[in-house]
Amino acid sequence: MYGTGLRGPLVDAAAACVDAFAAAGLPVVAIDIPSGIDGATGAATGPAVRAVRTVTFAAWKPGLLLEPGRTHAGRVTVADIGIDLGLAHRDPSLGLVTAADLAAWLPPRDPSAHKWSVGPLLVVGGSPGLEGAPRLAA
Repeated sequence: MYGTGLRGPLVDAAAACVDAFAAAGLPVVAIDIPSGIDGATGAATGPAVRAVRTVTFAAWKPGLLLEPGRTHAGRVTVADIGIDLGLAHRDPSLGLVTAADLAAWLPPRDPSAHKWSVGPLLVVGGSPGLEGAPRLAA
């Protein structure tokens, strides 16, 4: 119904469609992003489609990674439709780290290694007053 440019809640017939999809109990496939989900923030400001699968175009959208959009999207597949992402794809302000990225960044660990043989670790994170997660990670 609506794509990544939607801002604000679904209303009238579009909102009724979301209710009808849910009531039907059938699997829903979303195209680009589930209708009712903000493509930039993942927010749902009203009714939103709950898909079992989303096929998105060219690249991941933030709204597919941030809740509640992540849950509404189901399993996500990125379809290459020939859009040249150019420099926008290399924007360092937003990225998705995958298991392959981590494997490339970290050296192989000897199976006999332990906490005293590996070396130091630096954990960076948190905001003033919100240091709990980095402390637990460390």
